[in-house]
Amino acid sequence: MNCRTCEAEGTLCWLVEGFPAAYLNLSCGAMEVAPQPAGEPFLTVRMSREAWEVFTSGAVAVGFFGGPDGRGGLTRSRIERLRGIRGTVRFTLAGLPEAGRWTFEVALGEAPRDQPDASVTLSVETAAKLRSGQLLPQTAFLQGLVQIAGDVALLTRLAGALFA
Repeated sequence: MNCRTCEAEGTLCWLVEGFPAAYLNLSCGAMEVAPQPAGEPFLTVRMSREAWEVFTSGAVAVGFFGGPDGRGGLTRSRIERLRGIRGTVRFTLAGLPEAGRWTFEVALGEAPRDQPDASVTLSVETAAKLRSGQLLPQTAFLQGLVQIAGDVALLTRLAGALFA
């Protein structure tokens, strides 16, 4: 086990429309799902019931928190970088074979806002290349593979926290 992962501690909140909040409490490299948070969540994921069904079907591979090529995971330093960010970002993954689009929101350091501060839209292929490390976030943006709107400074800080 990676020592940096073993030292990581924090709480993620998962909000799915129509379900009670679930908390993912991370401590010493283990993540436990619980009805109560072990601490103040540094990150909250919010999605509709339909988006949850797409997520649980296995139609999407989420690697946003693992860094490029799955390296690093939710390390202590990555969590600390995320703790320093405030805002809500809507992500849309387009081009899913059966579901079409998958949308969810991530709130950092606060409860999710009704309207996100920023949004990111990208294809399944682009997400896979970012996740594998074949493509850098800046390159994807400059090539028009990622569409962004809203608070660019927030998105820049988030990319720095996730891909550093």
